[in-house]
Formats: sequence, structure tokens, C-alpha cells
Amino acid sequence: MVLRRLNFPTLPLLAAVLYAWPWCGVKADEQPADKLPAGLCAMELSDDGKTVFVGGSRSSYLSLIDLEKWAIRQVRMPDKGIASLKTLRDSNSVLLAIQDPPSLLDMQLEPAPEPLIRLPLPGTPRCLAISDIGVVCVTMTWEHAVALASIDEAGRLSPIEPRIVPLSFPPGRVIAVANNRFLIADAFGGKLALVDLSSKSPVQERELPIHHIGGLTVAESGTVIHLTHQRLSSIAETSHDDLHWGTLMQNSVSSFSLSSFPDRTVSDTRLLKTRRLGLVGNGAADPAGVIAFENGDLCAAIGGTDQVAVLRKGAEQPEFVDVGVLPTEVIRLDETRVAVLNRLSETLSVVRTIRPAELISTIGPPRLLESPEARGERAFYSARLSHDQWMSCNSCHIDGHSPDLLADTLGDGRHESPKRIPSLFDVAHTGPWSWIGNKSTLEDQVRQTLQTTMHGDEQRVETLGDVATTTSDLNAYMATLVQPLRSQLSHATVEQGRMLFESRGCVKCHAPENYWTTKSSWDIGVRDEQGHSEFNPPSLKSVTHRRAFFHDARFETLQELLQDHHPGQTQPSSPDEIQLLQDYLKSI
Repeated sequence: MVLRRLNFPTLPLLAAVLYAWPWCGVKADEQPADKLPAGLCAMELSDDGKTVFVGGSRSSYLSLIDLEKWAIRQVRMPDKGIASLKTLRDSNSVLLAIQDPPSLLDMQLEPAPEPLIRLPLPGTPRCLAISDIGVVCVTMTWEHAVALASIDEAGRLSPIEPRIVPLSFPPGRVIAVANNRFLIADAFGGKLALVDLSSKSPVQERELPIHHIGGLTVAESGTVIHLTHQRLSSIAETSHDDLHWGTLMQNSVSSFSLSSFPDRTVSDTRLLKTRRLGLVGNGAADPAGVIAFENGDLCAAIGGTDQVAVLRKGAEQPEFVDVGVLPTEVIRLDETRVAVLNRLSETLSVVRTIRPAELISTIGPPRLLESPEARGERAFYSARLSHDQWMSCNSCHIDGHSPDLLADTLGDGRHESPKRIPSLFDVAHTGPWSWIGNKSTLEDQVRQTLQTTMHGDEQRVETLGDVATTTSDLNAYMATLVQPLRSQLSHATVEQGRMLFESRGCVKCHAPENYWTTKSSWDIGVRDEQGHSEFNPPSLKSVTHRRAFFHDARFETLQELLQDHHPGQTQPSSPDEIQLLQDYLKSI
């Protein structure tokens, strides 16, 4: 396919950075010939269907898997940290989304490996997609934006500076759809955005009553979208019965017509046609990457249960196949086989999807999870910690963060007072824990969560290690969860906001030396359904990445909170003061 050049005339031209490293190529002494890249996260099939390309976030290698010879070729990259990739020029090159330094890299593979063009990005990339006329869309989660670049007539990455399109949410998945458009999914909550460069309103957003959108795909000649997701009920309790019957957490695949997405007369309920993946006995927690077959069948990775689900057209229940640890991506090899990327075991599974579906091969030696942090990461993403595998820690604390939904747990000792799910960034330093501050150690909080929220079957929990060891490992892993990069704002503005923050007494509850929280609970003048008015102040780190505030999520924006809630102050802050406070909070 010849890609037409797309120009953004309003954007300044950057000098293309050209590379030619003589050391770029196979280095078998550094990367074992049969091992797949560390931090495995990106996968793409070549145009001829004979090679699978895989990359990892913790590796400087790209692995090329020959599906006919079952051989692996290792190609060394100039950088470490591939977040996403797509093939270019008949698969003789790849376009890589690099995490450090944040950039797009056009990497030639044939006739010899050679980096060609690098395009810097203003934020860390997450996923990329290429439209049918050569527009490149890259999601940048913590920038709440996407970057749009282009492929030129020769099929190479254009050196033109990318156009930045802001969004109201942190983006995760992205797919190209018909007419040079992109569909972008919320990384944590339930928002979707349709980006159409030809429209007067280039971004159309919609918020659906779902969260944790794990996979997106387009089918039926580009007219139907399938997405995997979860849905948490704020009304249901974290009781054994509500978990057992799938009332608390639903794991599903939904479909909708792309033409209906912009139509506001179509309600959210009518827009989505949902099929449950979870069943009593196998809740199918954390559905992830999904693909569609021409016959209408679907295949989805089920991250929490280490399986793929084959959902046949017209069937009431999916067929499950065990694969590696934490499957997140699926690609179709042909009409009967799929390749599954297993993120934590760092392997690829090849599954035959015709009835009965079965695992036919595994590529790469599985990663050994030896350290407490590695075992804790395994436990964090595993639904074995919950009854019937309906949910994992990751179901509510997605990749350590939060969709800011309400959950009616026993964190405050009783039900009927749902609380906002907190982010876990820097959680190891923000004790005491729980919204009412009744847990003096993180171990106590984790132990209660396993017992009264997830209702883990002891036999299943012990497949990850005994309960005490699992709790300790989870704590070790959570200590590695740190906030993303902070906003870069004017020093003068931030300093004015800091002085205002201190003079208004905000430091009483949110002390900088204690990760912007304190060791005590405070009466904030608001009572929950059980009469509590004293709450454990949450840390303000990463506050700019939250979409709801307070224990009951009553405020949707930081500005709204600062306008309407000002305890201990005789008069509210002025609009200018509110802006200064916001700038300061975004900087911490």
C-alpha cells in the first residue's frame, strides 16, 4: 500500500535526526537467542504474516520471530524501552514508540538494522496506531493528550513536528478507524474519544459507565468496535455473595456501531451491546487485548486469570485456554491461530481457536519471578487472590493508579458508605491507611483487602505463596509504584501558589514533609452515610491525574473543590488564588 503524504502546514519544521550506529544488530552475548525482551509489551505481525515483532519496556532489543522456522532473530535498538510498535515499508522497517527518551523512531531492519529518523515527543508514549493514509497517532497517558505525526510518500516517518491534541482524560489504547480517524480509550476510566482531523470539532468524547478498557479492535469492514472492559458497581457490596454472582465486578466485551458514537440521541445503554466474559467459577478478571475473526468470533486476553477467551458468534459462554502469565495482547496469525503476548512471563503463546481451542506452542523461556517485588507484581495482577477470580488488585488500582470510582468495601468497618478508590502511587509513604486512617501499617490494609474485599479462596491464594508471604510481596511491589512525571510550570507561579498553600493552612492536613498528607485524621465538616466526619487526608502527589476528589468523589475537578470547600477560612479564595493553588498542586 502506498501511503499519501500528510502535511500539517501550521507546524514548524524540525531537523530530522539521522542515525547509523555500527553496533546496531545482533548481539547474542547480550541477549540470549531464545529469550524475548524484558518487560514484554508490544507485538505486531509482518505484512506477509510470517514474522512476529515483539518489544519490551525494559529491553534494548527487538525480537523477530519467524513463524515458519520458529527461530528468533535479536536486533539491538539504540534505546531501551519500547512501548508500542507498527511495521513500515512492507515490514522492512518498524515504527517504535520509545519511552526514554520519549520519541518516535523509524528503524530500518532490512537489508541491515539502522535507525533512520527520530521524532521527539513531549511525553512518555503508551500506544500508537497508523491510519490508512499514513497519519500516526500516539497516546501519552500522563500528558492527557495524543501526538499526531505522519508517514511521507516514501513510507518513512516525516520530520515535521507532531501536532498535540489535548484530551479531557489520560489516554491508553488507540486504534485507527475508517476515514482517517482514531478511536482512543481511557487508560483508567470509561471515556472514549473519536479524533477526526477533517471535522470542525476534531475531538468527540463520550463517557460510558465502564472502566479499565483493556482492549479495542475494529471489525466488519470498519463499522463495528469491540472493546473489553470492567464495570464496578458502587451499589453492590464487597460481600461474598455480590462477588460470587458477578454483581460487584463485571468483566465483559462490548460492541457498538462506530456511526452511533457521535449520536447523542443514542443513550449509553443503547450504544453498547455487552456480552459477559465472567462466569460463576471463573470471573475472567481484567480482560485485555481483543481481536475479531471474519466469522464473527472474538478472542480476548484475560490478564487476571492467565487465559484467553474464545467467544464464538452466538455462543452463550466463552471457551478458555490457559496461556502464560498476564496475557495482554492478541494478534491473529490466520483464521485458526492467534499469538498471545504474556507480559509477566515474557513469553508468546500460540493458540488454535477452532473448537476445541487449545494451546499449541509457547515461545521463549518463562521469566523467573524470584525477587519479592517481582512476586508482588505477579500477585497484584493475579485474580487468584479473589473468590472465583472475579477481580485482582489491578481491577480497581489499574497499573497502580485509579479510575476514581466508588467501592463499598469494609475499609471503614461497615457497608453502605462507598468510598473513592485511591491511587497507589507512593502508597508506601502515605500512612496511616484507609479513608478513616484505621490501619497503622500497609500490611494490615492489604490483609483486610484480601479477606473482606476480594474473599480470596485460600487454596488459590497459596498458589502464589502462603498468605503472609503474598502480603509481604505485595507490599514490596507497591513500594515501587511512584507518581508519573510532574507538570512543568512557571517557577514564579508555583512559588506564589506554595506561599498561598502555606498561608491558608493547607499544610495542616497536607504536609509536604509527609508526602502531602499527615499521620492523623481530620474533621472536614462533611459526614458520610455512617456519620464519620474525620477522614485520613489523601496525599496530594499526582493530584493532577485524578478525576474525582474527596472520599465520596463529590467534586469532579480540582477547581470545583477549591471553590466550594475551604475549611478554616473566613472567606473563599478568589479565582486568581484558586489558579495559583492549582498550579502549585500540579507541580508536586
